[in-house]
Amino acid sequence: MAFAISFLGSDEVNSKRASQFLGMTIDTMRYYERIGVIPPVTRDQSGYRDYQIKDLNRLFLAKSLRAAGLSVESLVKYAKLNESVDHPEQAQKEILRQSLDELNQKIEDMENTRAILEHELDTFDDHLAKFHDEDHPIPYLSKLWQQNMKHKQDNE
Repeated sequence: MAFAISFLGSDEVNSKRASQFLGMTIDTMRYYERIGVIPPVTRDQSGYRDYQIKDLNRLFLAKSLRAAGLSVESLVKYAKLNESVDHPEQAQKEILRQSLDELNQKIEDMENTRAILEHELDTFDDHLAKFHDEDHPIPYLSKLWQQNMKHKQDNE
C-alpha cells in the first residue's frame, strides 16, 4: 500500500489516475464495479469516483486473476464471497483450484493439438496425396473428432 500511496501521491485517486496506475481502461474499472467484482467506489462532492487504495488492490487482484485465466463469472463469485461469508478463504481457494483445473485441461488440449499439427507438418506431403482417398483416412483425424465432441459435451 505504501508503494501505491507514494507513487500516486495520495490515498485517493480519480478514475484517470487509477486507470493509468493499474494499466486498465476506465470502462473495465466501471464494469468491474457494476457487476460486483469490486464494491461501489466512493464518490467526491461532484459525483466523480475516488478510488481508495483498497479499490486499487481489488482491481489489481481482478486484473491479475483475469490474466491467469479466471473467467469474469469466477471473479464475481470470488469477490462476492468477501461480502457473504465470514471466512471466504476456503471457497475462494476452491474457485482458484477449479480455474487451475480448467487451465490444465486447456493446456492438455493444446498439447494434443500441437502434437497433431507437428505430425501433420512432418507428414504433410504424404497426407496431401491421401487426402481425397476415402480408403486411407488421415491419422489423428479421429482424435480431432473425439476432441471436438468432448468440447461440445463439456460446453453443454
